[in-house]
Amino acid sequence: MNATDVGTQCYFERLGLTSMPAPFGTTGWSTSKVGFGGYRVDCEAREHREALSLALASGCNLIDTSTNYGDGGSEELVGEVLQELFQQQKLRREEVIVVTKVGYVQGGNLDEAQRREQAGSPYSEMVKVNEDCWHCISPAFLEDQITHSLQRLQLQKLDCVLLHNPEYFLKVHPDANEYYRRIEAAFRHLEEEVQRGRIHFYGISSNTFPETKTHPEFTSLEVVTDLAEKISPQHRFRVIQFPLNLLEPGAALEENNGGTTLIEFACKKGFATLVNRPLNAFSSTGLVRLADFPNHGTKNIAADFKLSMEVATRLEQDFPGRDWVSAQDIAWAHILRQNFDSLSDIDTWRNVLHYRIRPTLATALDTLSLQATCQEWVKNYRTASDALFSDFSAYLEQQSSVVSDKIAGKLDHLIPAIGDSLTLSQKVIRLYLSIPGISCVLVGMRQTAYVRDALDLKQVLPLEACKDALIEFSQEIPELSESVFSEEVSLK
Repeated sequence: MNATDVGTQCYFERLGLTSMPAPFGTTGWSTSKVGFGGYRVDCEAREHREALSLALASGCNLIDTSTNYGDGGSEELVGEVLQELFQQQKLRREEVIVVTKVGYVQGGNLDEAQRREQAGSPYSEMVKVNEDCWHCISPAFLEDQITHSLQRLQLQKLDCVLLHNPEYFLKVHPDANEYYRRIEAAFRHLEEEVQRGRIHFYGISSNTFPETKTHPEFTSLEVVTDLAEKISPQHRFRVIQFPLNLLEPGAALEENNGGTTLIEFACKKGFATLVNRPLNAFSSTGLVRLADFPNHGTKNIAADFKLSMEVATRLEQDFPGRDWVSAQDIAWAHILRQNFDSLSDIDTWRNVLHYRIRPTLATALDTLSLQATCQEWVKNYRTASDALFSDFSAYLEQQSSVVSDKIAGKLDHLIPAIGDSLTLSQKVIRLYLSIPGISCVLVGMRQTAYVRDALDLKQVLPLEACKDALIEFSQEIPELSESVFSEEVSLK
């Protein structure tokens, strides 16, 4: 069982959302205009489970994941939630489109690849990008990964499998002929997987689809389409994925496929198109998040942050527990000061705080609290570190809020009709969806609040206004962000 033409259409009819679906290329399926991006979700997080369940109940019928997301945890979460909803008869298998990706060799996959290599039976055509990340799209690797994906997703058949950033080969071996030979070999195997009934469609997710033709890692949709057509006129290469956002508009503007843009060529050939990184724009100053952030008004955030940094730093200098706990486990003010420049992105900071700092610090303080001579220090440091983390979060939120407000104001000026969208993320998603040829925009919806925001969309906008906005923003976002981040607080 897999997604079907009738099933995906009935999904929207059942929810009373007949105006919401979009055709998924020429697959015959109907897709939600916003898809659930599974990049940072994991089966251990209850809030991620709740977010996916809400999305599937609210008009989102496409899920995008990958074998390397959360070291397989993302696929496991998707499988568990889907099975729960199927058993409760709140969702039918044929209503939902499940897309996964294969190629990265990290975490458990890397451990297995290294074991095979040591045993003398390595995967062929392995690309060793660095010590923590290898990459592979050889037929044997694809076969194993599809088996693992089916198990984790608890499905009998995958709707779509994408080669995940195959251009990693070009980072190590700048040989375009060999690159496309490997893609052709992968396509031939994926056609065999179609015949075996393990997958329905396949495709490529590439960050370099939108690049210029002269880019050293450029992946040509025109070339890989020719490869698929050479293999079979009835090939199942039907889906592509690529980045598109205000700062990276190449998919809509760069004429790199026979004089047409990536999206125009994909539309002409009937591809289903999935947009990733819609809310993450990279500028010369770092990552610009196209979303709203708390604005702390007239409060002197920078002064509060500097004060809490001084208090926590003094306490760390007087740390009395070196006999029981490593100083590195409690020296977070010192560590934050040293790494201040690399933590300008609020999402990066939140992840570091949640997954590294708080667990490590909690264990260290619990150990120290057992020592009578440390108990007063522990009490003071709990208060000081909480203030430091809160003030630094507020500082980054304020910086990001200023940038977001400027971008939103510029959008409202360029496209007045977009002004009725309340949040910046809604504005930019609507902008992308107004471009003909976009099937679905993938949004990271790890919290229920993100789901409600992303799925609360208005009518899409006229093409020309949006294309003009993409052109202008690709030039102006660096200036918008630099005007704020050049005023960073000094910790010297």
